[in-house]
Amino acid sequence: MKKFLILMCLIFCNLANAQTFQTAKITGFVPSHLQDKEVFIVKIEGNVSGGCNTTARFAIDSSQLHFKSVRAAIMTAFVSQTPIIVAYTETCNMFPNAWDIAYVCVGPINC
Repeated sequence: MKKFLILMCLIFCNLANAQTFQTAKITGFVPSHLQDKEVFIVKIEGNVSGGCNTTARFAIDSSQLHFKSVRAAIMTAFVSQTPIIVAYTETCNMFPNAWDIAYVCVGPINC
């Protein structure tokens, strides 16, 4: 029974942090800050909102190890008008009204 409960807990924890994907061209971005962190906010074509995401945007903050590479990829894709794939969680921990970016993929690559 104990093993079953641990397994169920792991399954629900993974579901709570499940990543969702959306692919589109970037329509804009905002470099910002919140308290002592840099925050990079991005909006893409047709982005949906829901829950805490009232602005239909995504965000990543400087506490993430891949913050600089994600920011660079987004800026490059915006300039070249290349669609990106955004992997995100439906949580707003990095900025109060934008879903959290897990990572992005640019170009013809399996994400």
